[in-house]
Amino acid sequence: MKKLLFILVTILILSSCSTFRHNLRSDANIETLSICINYDPAVPPEIQEEFDNALVSVIQDFNSAKHAFILAPCGDSETSTFNIKVFGTKFVTPEQHVLSAIVTVAGIATVVLLANSDAPFYITFWYAPQTSSEMDVWLSPDITTTPNPQLLFLKSGAFFKSQPSQVYSQGEVMQRFLANEVNVLEREYRKLKD
Repeated sequence: MKKLLFILVTILILSSCSTFRHNLRSDANIETLSICINYDPAVPPEIQEEFDNALVSVIQDFNSAKHAFILAPCGDSETSTFNIKVFGTKFVTPEQHVLSAIVTVAGIATVVLLANSDAPFYITFWYAPQTSSEMDVWLSPDITTTPNPQLLFLKSGAFFKSQPSQVYSQGEVMQRFLANEVNVLEREYRKLKD
């Protein structure tokens, strides 16, 4: 029974992860991959700045070593581009912080009460709010077979973080996302060219 429960929980966790599918064209030719981040007017300026800084950092890190292609910030080219359109970011409010503390304390208290009453099972619960940025991600049609935008959410833990800390955390998540996507894209590109 425990093994079945473990497998079920693992499947649920893995199925909740969203990934970006690249589906590179067999004739894709990437010398320079331009990364374009565009923002909806609803995106706070501090998030825009943090995401732009993440982009610059990823480009500098990637280009400091030998790779199958180089990275560049968005330019006038419409070919060999990795496009991101950020629609907005939802921050965790002070009220949500208080609610998360109350719910989590109640969840811990429930376990303690069940353990002290020699219950045959234990149950707990918690509420961990997250900062979330909604965005569309797509590659230009010259390098992918599926150029349609894919909706993704970037999320970071925000348990009792101030808004500036939430902004910083979202920037770190964006930097990891960009670095991972570029590395995966490069691996797929190298497989095509080998």
